[in-house]
Amino acid sequence: MASRLAFLRWGVRGFDILVLLAYPTLGAAFAWPGWGTEAAVRFVIFSVLNICLLTFIYLLNDWSDARLNPEEPQQRKVQALKHPEVMSERQVLGLAFALLGIALLGFFFLSRPVFIIGVAITFITLIYSHPRIYCKGVPVLSTLTHHLAFASLYFLAGWALFQPLSPPAVEISLYWGLVLSAGHFSNEIEDFQNDARAGIRTNAIAFGQRLVFRLGLALFLLASLYFLGLAWAGILPRSFAWIGAGLAGAWAIQTFRYRHWKAGDPIRPFRSFYRAAYALTSFLIFFLLLWQKR
Repeated sequence: MASRLAFLRWGVRGFDILVLLAYPTLGAAFAWPGWGTEAAVRFVIFSVLNICLLTFIYLLNDWSDARLNPEEPQQRKVQALKHPEVMSERQVLGLAFALLGIALLGFFFLSRPVFIIGVAITFITLIYSHPRIYCKGVPVLSTLTHHLAFASLYFLAGWALFQPLSPPAVEISLYWGLVLSAGHFSNEIEDFQNDARAGIRTNAIAFGQRLVFRLGLALFLLASLYFLGLAWAGILPRSFAWIGAGLAGAWAIQTFRYRHWKAGDPIRPFRSFYRAAYALTSFLIFFLLLWQKR
């Protein structure tokens, strides 16, 4: 039987929160001032506040999806309104905005630039998820706002924790925006049937699954080449060039492998590949950055 304690298991998207937590974490790693107690404490507090913010984002998204498609909670393994007898809409929203308040208040005292970016991320989340605005259902705009802009801003929030923002910071942040945008296209393909029933006009519905899949592949390859270019230009550490080259090679192979992909073909293996690839490279980048600043 569902319980409020079990809500953490069936109502909170822990894995997705962990994935998006990588963006501010990597931003902080790039700007890391060096090993010391003060920097470590600031980073831990920052991470806890980010977990609060990300939980708000996913709770709001689940609430909005349930409003637009009442069948949505039961169709997903993890959904905040899966058991409304345990956590009602009002309680889910109350928890979401309480966590948002904690996150923004903490950002305000931790760093004013981080607070400003946090407010911008909140605004993007509201226009993307709220059912009265719902940019999620506006093709192209959904990608530009919640994925390209969101990921870039979130990376910059981590950077701003330790250093002032700069042109190189913005240039590096665009890489993460491209990666999140590319990955979300496959999410739209996987959710195609549910979104169609709910009347949500995603890119996959507006332009077709095959075209969106190819665009995702192209963006992954473009992002890898962009990363390689940043390393060659010295904006990223030159030693990172081999990471960019490896990603570019991997995506060239995947582009050839999936050249005949069409709507209805499995999408899960592709999603598993890119998640594994970016989990590995993100860990490599994170530890290499901290190792260089030891």
